[in-house]
Amino acid sequence: MQVAATVTPRDVAQRYGVGEKWVREVARQESADHSSHQRWLWRGWDDPNLQPVLRRLQDGSPENGNLSEWDVTISSKNQITLPVAALRKLNIRAGERLRAVIKGRSIQLLPHPISWVDYYAGIAAGLYGQTPENVETYLRESRGDWEPLDG
Repeated sequence: MQVAATVTPRDVAQRYGVGEKWVREVARQESADHSSHQRWLWRGWDDPNLQPVLRRLQDGSPENGNLSEWDVTISSKNQITLPVAALRKLNIRAGERLRAVIKGRSIQLLPHPISWVDYYAGIAAGLYGQTPENVETYLRESRGDWEPLDG
């Protein structure tokens, strides 16, 4: 019986022409049950735990088909250039504004609403009543407690 050779991130990096650090990062993203203090070692190239990493390195996409990712670099002026494929996928054109949202250790870029009024319109629907009459009653009751300002 022949024992399969152990595969390391260095082996994977050499085979796919990428950095060892990148292989470890992809492996971390693709493996939910790996402990941070364990070394990355796989039992041969056909190890089931290695397959998602290899597929991701081959086609560049994560196992989750809805997720797309690209590598970008921050310039000396703290700017990034977004790949054309990403912009086309989201139908974003040059000059449009994006909203940057920080969640944990990640930055999410969201389309910036054209009008904040339109964006927030209807956010409190039903809060003061379901019908115009209910809203009027609520306003009349709450305004009835107001005292006129002494001028």
